[in-house]
Amino acid sequence: IFVIRSKRPRLLKINILYVFSFFASCLMLPICILFSAATPFLRREQCFISSVLKLPRSGKNTSFPLLEVLSEFNLYLSSVFSLSQVAEQAGLTNQGQVGQLEGHYLLCSVKPASVAGIWSKSVWPGDVLAAHPHVLWYSQERVLSRSKRSMAFNDPNYPKQWHLHNYLNKGMDINVTGVWERNITGQGVTVVVVDDGVEHTHQDIQPNYSAEGSYDLNSNDPDPMPHPDIQSDNHHGTRCAGEIAAVPNNSFCAVGVAYGSKVAGIRVLDGPLTDSLEAIAFNKHYQVNDIYSCSWGPDDDGHTVDGPHPLGKAALQHGVIAGRQGFGSIFVVASGNGGQYNDNCNFDGYANSIYTITIGAVDEKGRMPFYAEECASMLAVTFSSGGSKLRSIVTSDWSMRKGTGCTDGHTGTSAAAPLAAGMVALMLQVRPCLSWRDVQHIITFTATKCDNSADWRVNGAGFHHSHQHGFGLLNAWRLVNAAKVWESVPFLVSYQSSVIKEEVPIPTYPDELIRIWKVSAADLRQSGMETLEHVAVTVTITHPCRGNVEIVLVCPSGMTSVIGARRAIDRDPAGYQDWTFSTVRCWGESAKGQYTLKISDHMLKQSQLTLYGSSMSSSEVQDRQRLLEEAMSGKYLDSSFSLPCPPGLDIPPEIVSPFTSNSLKVSLCPLCLSLAFQSTLITQSLCCCDLPPLSIYLSIYLSIYLSIYLSIYLSIYLSLSLSLSLSLSLSLSLSLSCPHLQFLLLLGCFALFWSLYYTLEVTLAHLDLRSLLCLRRKRGGHRARRGHRGRGVEEAVVEEEDGEEDERDSGVELHTVLLDFETKVPHLNGERLAT
Repeated sequence: IFVIRSKRPRLLKINILYVFSFFASCLMLPICILFSAATPFLRREQCFISSVLKLPRSGKNTSFPLLEVLSEFNLYLSSVFSLSQVAEQAGLTNQGQVGQLEGHYLLCSVKPASVAGIWSKSVWPGDVLAAHPHVLWYSQERVLSRSKRSMAFNDPNYPKQWHLHNYLNKGMDINVTGVWERNITGQGVTVVVVDDGVEHTHQDIQPNYSAEGSYDLNSNDPDPMPHPDIQSDNHHGTRCAGEIAAVPNNSFCAVGVAYGSKVAGIRVLDGPLTDSLEAIAFNKHYQVNDIYSCSWGPDDDGHTVDGPHPLGKAALQHGVIAGRQGFGSIFVVASGNGGQYNDNCNFDGYANSIYTITIGAVDEKGRMPFYAEECASMLAVTFSSGGSKLRSIVTSDWSMRKGTGCTDGHTGTSAAAPLAAGMVALMLQVRPCLSWRDVQHIITFTATKCDNSADWRVNGAGFHHSHQHGFGLLNAWRLVNAAKVWESVPFLVSYQSSVIKEEVPIPTYPDELIRIWKVSAADLRQSGMETLEHVAVTVTITHPCRGNVEIVLVCPSGMTSVIGARRAIDRDPAGYQDWTFSTVRCWGESAKGQYTLKISDHMLKQSQLTLYGSSMSSSEVQDRQRLLEEAMSGKYLDSSFSLPCPPGLDIPPEIVSPFTSNSLKVSLCPLCLSLAFQSTLITQSLCCCDLPPLSIYLSIYLSIYLSIYLSIYLSIYLSLSLSLSLSLSLSLSLSLSCPHLQFLLLLGCFALFWSLYYTLEVTLAHLDLRSLLCLRRKRGGHRARRGHRGRGVEEAVVEEEDGEEDERDSGVELHTVLLDFETKVPHLNGERLAT
């Protein structure tokens, strides 16, 4: 009435439609009720009623236990009355026995069901069966609701996570749901994201957050929370962490690939990055963190050649030896996003290191995206974004800048590396003692071909490899099945040729210089190497336009690896200065034979060949391949079978102390100076503060004994300086008869020694501060390997200062203590690596 009086035609039409819909619904209600009641009769065209009859055995009127059978009526009859007579009286026909159940029969309607037939029936068959004296029990069959045992989560964006379960392109996912169904979710494993921070208060991350494995190296505190910078989005680490361990069934965002694992964060990319800072990050909490996920590296601009510097390399090596109770930290790195610039991950020292697992990317159709880089040292690929019409990765996102906490736009190899890290976490749950080399081997054995158009080659050991996809696509089901039966590989052994220093001109392309190394059985006898894993070549090449140089390595089997590709925009005149290229394309082949290096253009000044492998024979490699193929059925996942793991080694954690090496030396200097003065050896005081053996020994036990040592040294210093001051003042005050003057002279001598101590401490502390602020010479910036927007790749640059050090800093040395674990713990994990 109000609408009619308001004279608004539009509102009037809406209300008329509403009234019409209301009356239509009222008319439809009885019709729905009617057909709902008739549904049991209409659902079959031939069977009016389905029944099951249960008859006694041997004529005895004995009751049978009720069995769960699919039936409409279960009947129990005496032997006097036959089954045919019961069916005839009920108007049913016998359809035979139900399966192998003795005495159970299925009865159906004689004629097809119809609406008219339903209401024309004067006798309901169920009433006949219920009233029959020989029917002991009956039940009407119903359609049962059963669902497949598939993983279903209430996270709203889980259906969009095509990389976990791809319904559109069957087989184009990581095949992880079957692993989850067997309760393998990464429990007991900690993955640390080394990045720009992790928003650990995020509701998808907080339940799985590990504070024990986290640290903020940019702010030097234990909290890796990203800084809410307006100019740069520090969401990269949070997105990677969500891919790994986002919790399921919290009605928010998405699910992580290893949602039962713990995730930690090391914030290091939100500030200037130095060689020492990077080394600290690689070994931070390495007895708590099992896997280090690193979705970053040098600039992917097509002309950068960079990687870890001496301390970073030492930290990677130290991590794989001493991390994770001696089984070795697992370092997963992204191959890079410089494909549109013809970049190659062999110019990235993190990606071509033997200590890392290099992961590339494919799109949802299994093809190489435009940003992905080709590389001979790439181990495998997994899913990430593709072109503009293809889907990206759904994961957690930071909410600090009023975001939703969820994104469907995580892209690039930055999204691929965390997925691989999560799958490695699944492997470590079923077999925690897998070493870093075991993980590399299992990936090599289980990766599958994903793009037939790629340049796949089969090496001498039977492994497929392409420069675009490595050994293939990671498959969680195959990885976990293989891990459960995997026997640890023999110790890592290596062979290194002598360094060839020469000035050899290289012909211009297409001609090339050929360098040959012949490795005999006698050369390998000392190390015991049989089969290859990594092959590395270190060269020094001069060229006015570095991008014109192409370097190809041919293994004894004939397997070819492009270890140094041409890059059109790399016009650096520096050439390659002692740069190491590597390849995994010869994995599993015999190490003996001739290695050929082909180089095109300009001047070769130095070259060296290094082989890494094991004593595992070629036949053992083939036996492992057969064993893993048998294990792919998953029969071991459903059982408690698993190869036993040896106990881990008791390795002390990293030293955590605010004292630097110089501050420790300062604490030792008073003892040295006091002894020098008392022994009248004044000249020795110049070297008193250089006590490296004692300081190294103390630094190992610094966290336990530092307070004891400092208190002892301080008391000794006070007593010696007081006695020395007293003796000096007495010798000078013999001519002074006034006791007040003698006391003042004693105070003056005592103050003199304390002034020397204070001056020395301030001077050394200042030098130490300057050495820490001194950035690496000729060190390029690191970029987070993020996804692409449009045709470019989104990057957040961590700027780093370049330039020469001042002359006043030339005397400053940054002493780094590299602990020799071969002497502390002999044969640690059986791996002897030269430092």
